[in-house]
Amino acid sequence: GLWQSVTLSLEPEIRIRSLRLTPDLKSDRLIVLYELENHTGKTVKAELTGRVSPAIRGDEKQCTGENSPLSLLLKPGRNSGRLEIPLDAPRRWTPDQPYLYFLTFRVNAGGKTLACATERFGFRDFRIADGKFLLNGKPIYLFGQNITSRNYGGAPGDLENAPRQIENYLKQLKAEGYNIVRTAHMPLLPAGYEIADELGMMIYDEWSCCFITGMHEKEFEKNNLPELERFLRAHYNHPSVVMWCLGNEVSHRNDPAIVRQLAKQS
Repeated sequence: GLWQSVTLSLEPEIRIRSLRLTPDLKSDRLIVLYELENHTGKTVKAELTGRVSPAIRGDEKQCTGENSPLSLLLKPGRNSGRLEIPLDAPRRWTPDQPYLYFLTFRVNAGGKTLACATERFGFRDFRIADGKFLLNGKPIYLFGQNITSRNYGGAPGDLENAPRQIENYLKQLKAEGYNIVRTAHMPLLPAGYEIADELGMMIYDEWSCCFITGMHEKEFEKNNLPELERFLRAHYNHPSVVMWCLGNEVSHRNDPAIVRQLAKQS
C-alpha cells in the first residue's frame, strides 16, 4: 500500500522528465543531463536555459552562473541531452560547510516558458584513490553509523514526526563526531536526504537487495533493475549521497543467479 506522500499533478505537453546534476570541479561548471518529453505530436523549436543561485535565505536572488540559451528541436517523444553551465567561484559542499545551490531549468519557446523545474544540489565530487576516500580531491576519514529505515519511515508509523526524528538523530551523530551514515537496509524517507544535505552528513545509500538466499531470477530481474534505476535517479542530485550499496548479506557464494544479478546491478 501507499505509506508516503502522493501527489497528482497536471503536466504540460512538453515536460521535464529528469535532471541529473554533476559538478565539474576542474572547470567550475555544472553538467546537466536532461530528459524531456514532447507530447504535442510534432517537432517543437525550443531553447533551454539554466540558472544557478544560492539556496540561502537572503541570497537566493544572486546569480552564480547561467548558460547562453541552447537552441534545439524537440522531436515527439523523449529527448535527452547535455547542458553545461559555467559558475562563478562556486563554494564546495563539505560536512563542515554544506553550502547548497538551486538550479532553475527552463524550456522556452516563442518568448514563453513551456516547462520549468528546480533542483537543489551541492558543488562537490567524490572518488576512491590509493585506498582513500576523497571528497573534493581531499582525503577524508569516514567515521560512520547506521540509520535504520525501519525506525525512520521504512514501516507504517508516525510519519508526520519522522523528519524531525531523523533530524534530531543526525544532529546527535554529528555532535558525536560521525560524518557518514548507512541507510540500513533500504532508502530513507525523501525528507531524510534533504536534511542530510543541509546538515552536511554524508550518506552510504543502501538499496533494499538484502538477505537473499535464493531467487526466481527472471522475476527478480524484471522488477529489481527498473526499481534500482529509479532509486539511483531519485537520489543522484543529493550532495550527501557519496557511496552506494547494491546488496547486503546476500548468499552469493553458492548461488550463481545472485552473482549474475549483482553484476547486472553494477
